[in-house]
Amino acid sequence: MIRLLFLGTQDIDDKLSWSGTMYHMTQAIKKDENYTISSLKVPEKSFLDKLRIKMLAIPRKIFSPGKKYVSNVDVHQVRINGKRLTKLLADKVEKESVDIIFAPAMSTYLANLTTNIPIVYLSDATFALMNNYYWFGLSNKEVRDGNRVELAAQENSTALIFSSEWAANSAINDYKSSIDKVNIVPFGANLATSNLIKNKRINSTREVKILLVGKDYERKGIFIAEQIIQKLNINSDIRYKLIVVGVDREDTDNIHYAGVLDKGNETDYKKLMNYYHESVLFLLPTKAEAAGIVFAEASMFGLPTLTFDTGGIGEYIINGVNGYRISLDSQDIVASFTDKIDEIVHGEVLYERLSVGAVEQYQTRLNWDHWMTEFNRIVNNVLSEENNK
Repeated sequence: MIRLLFLGTQDIDDKLSWSGTMYHMTQAIKKDENYTISSLKVPEKSFLDKLRIKMLAIPRKIFSPGKKYVSNVDVHQVRINGKRLTKLLADKVEKESVDIIFAPAMSTYLANLTTNIPIVYLSDATFALMNNYYWFGLSNKEVRDGNRVELAAQENSTALIFSSEWAANSAINDYKSSIDKVNIVPFGANLATSNLIKNKRINSTREVKILLVGKDYERKGIFIAEQIIQKLNINSDIRYKLIVVGVDREDTDNIHYAGVLDKGNETDYKKLMNYYHESVLFLLPTKAEAAGIVFAEASMFGLPTLTFDTGGIGEYIINGVNGYRISLDSQDIVASFTDKIDEIVHGEVLYERLSVGAVEQYQTRLNWDHWMTEFNRIVNNVLSEENNK
């Protein structure tokens, strides 16, 4: 029996944590009888911590308005995090035995953690990738500090799991982590269905519903999707309708804004499932994406996906297999999307091939059973190496 300790900033049974990913990872591990799981919720920031961060925000608001606080470059807080977690962990292992620690998205706590217990660290990106991709305007010193924190977290871990080759390559090339230490395991879909998963067929003579799931209007490219739908409906014998889940706006003739849907709410969950069922394509012209659970979910429902070729998306959407990734450098981005959508919708054979490919990608790679198989392999390798020391 493997005694695993799950570290997190929120409760591991929280269905909303990291878009539900923490919950689904926990459930996957719990299903395996080889594990007993305990959890340790890392300490929240103290009053003095919060006060210090607020004080730091004053000059930032004056000289760099719009610049956000990035915990990964706050080395003072990282040191405090490590010290507090080290004490909490020591108290924990005094009461119960722990064979291995699993720490998803915990670099700012692992960097200064002291323990002899092997650590499996999971992330969807590295600091080097996030800088000037998600986070902008960092000073040279902040970049150096952020890289130091990332490097320390990776060096402090026994094994590293990344959700894409994009992220794994950064660990190897930017932080010189050993290839043997780095593992690529894509995320699964954060949805469950009792229905038999099967591919879809398209009837291009009727209304074509296209689904988009995303909250960030700018980064997720929702404004681009609106232009795509507008262009598709010009002089077309097909009515294209866009369903946007995650944004609350007034509907237009060809766009329905469903608002934010909570997967933990039964009514909202059923609505989301229905949108996936009734749609025939998935569209997400996101400008920056480390992984994107929604790509696994789209494949689960056999939806061919159109998105940008950026970040870790290539791990989830394979050109010509379950969709297409459009170049960010396209001269006419909207036309690039509409041309490809038109080709798929009017090509029955192509559509069916992509839908079959989507279901196959979900069944073979983009599910939590596959994730657990790979996680098991990694944990067993770590423990085997520990036993051989």
